[in-house]
Amino acid sequence: RMLLQDRVRSQLQKMPTTERQFSFIDRAITRGGFRAVFLLRLIPTPVPAINFLYGLTGVSGTSYMAATALGNLPGSVAILSSAALGKQLLLARGALHGRPLLPACALGLAAAFA
Repeated sequence: RMLLQDRVRSQLQKMPTTERQFSFIDRAITRGGFRAVFLLRLIPTPVPAINFLYGLTGVSGTSYMAATALGNLPGSVAILSSAALGKQLLLARGALHGRPLLPACALGLAAAFA
């Protein structure tokens, strides 16, 4: 966070339009702190890009880490649950005779792309 923060911020200040937009985002995330990071973690976003943005803002490291851990929890639980269900369906393949497997696969795909 500290390696590039000053350099990137100084570059943003040279571009008036970008600087205004970043200032707005920075104020919102810094004021929101834990809540802002937590709510943004619930939204599927490209993680490296959003991590870079958080590093440029004034959000505290403690708020960032706690909100990231809690905000990523629902998605992690959903992925692990669907993987466990998929394993059970594959292991019980002989007992299912193929047909009930289709709705379960459709449900899994819908959850993955939701």
